[in-house]
Amino acid sequence: MNKQAFLIMYHNDYYILERLLKQIDSKNFDIYLHVDKKVKNFDFEYTKKILKKSKIYFVKRINVKWSAYSQIKCELILLNEATKKHYSYYHLISGVDLLLKSSDDIYQFFKKNKGKEFVAYQNIDNVTEDQKDRIKYYHIFNGNRRHKNKIIRELSIKIYYKLLSIQKKLKIGQIERDDGPQSHLKKQGTPTMGGIIMMITLLVIGAFICISYFKSENIEEQKIAKNLIPLILASVGFGVVGLVDDLKKLIGKNTDGLKPAYKMLGLLIISVGFCLYLS
Repeated sequence: MNKQAFLIMYHNDYYILERLLKQIDSKNFDIYLHVDKKVKNFDFEYTKKILKKSKIYFVKRINVKWSAYSQIKCELILLNEATKKHYSYYHLISGVDLLLKSSDDIYQFFKKNKGKEFVAYQNIDNVTEDQKDRIKYYHIFNGNRRHKNKIIRELSIKIYYKLLSIQKKLKIGQIERDDGPQSHLKKQGTPTMGGIIMMITLLVIGAFICISYFKSENIEEQKIAKNLIPLILASVGFGVVGLVDDLKKLIGKNTDGLKPAYKMLGLLIISVGFCLYLS
């Protein structure tokens, strides 16, 4: 398909959105529009009438919070809908953006360069420490820092900065091997708590499901619970091996971590135990 798609995240200022839609309006573009759930009384019918040539599709609405995961979720919703039609290019923009070039210029440029990807990047040495913190640490409760409820907002802000401070004091970060490419070494400081959080989540959800199913009178559900236990234990076992590996890197500032032989031995013991249980 030679057509291209514009994916728009709209949250306020309808006047700019209307101008943007008129700029894009072309038989060469389809438009996918996400309207933030916080927006009240959005006139969908009027918005459709703005466009004379482009087709517009409204996607599932969610409450989007600035700098929170909901922004990524919104992008995924738009992409999920748009990729069903297989366009040659997908242009993700905000509802308060305006085009600096005509829609025809944009279409012809990408048509001429079909198959090419244009990626912008920035050298990490040229950013501030505050900007580096955005990718080095976990930003828990960040989405509630603008909550309309004052108590939730202030509590979230206090917890957010406290957890950020703890991460910095503990120097929680990934120590990368020093024999790789220089660009890869920039990853030093990337948080390694993700595995711990996943393990805890797995245990909590797994325990809840197993307890619920064991209490059930349904024999099939009881069988599921029995089969889940070794699967959960094996997953946690693999996680523990990885955790020990990371702790050796963090505490000892050792880029090698666990010796490969010990790592493989741990994984082998867990795998053999799991297979014996299945047999």
